[in-house]
Amino acid sequence: MRPRLKLFVEQDEKRQAVSADQTASMPVGEFARVIADAVAWDRTWLQDFADENVVISQDLYEIIRLYEEIHQAHTDVA
Repeated sequence: MRPRLKLFVEQDEKRQAVSADQTASMPVGEFARVIADAVAWDRTWLQDFADENVVISQDLYEIIRLYEEIHQAHTDVA
């Protein structure tokens, strides 16, 4: 088979970038409820997304990390 060269024009590159970077948002309470339910029922799809990154606000990130540290300190004592 003969090799083929595919050329991309700027508009194609922009279209690909937009489709690859689609995001959505939802309230943290709803997200937490759904994730907690999925964890409780050991849903397989959680493992499918285990390595995915979730974008959160800086202040929520700081609270989560602080909670994690405090929780870890309490479980180390027990």
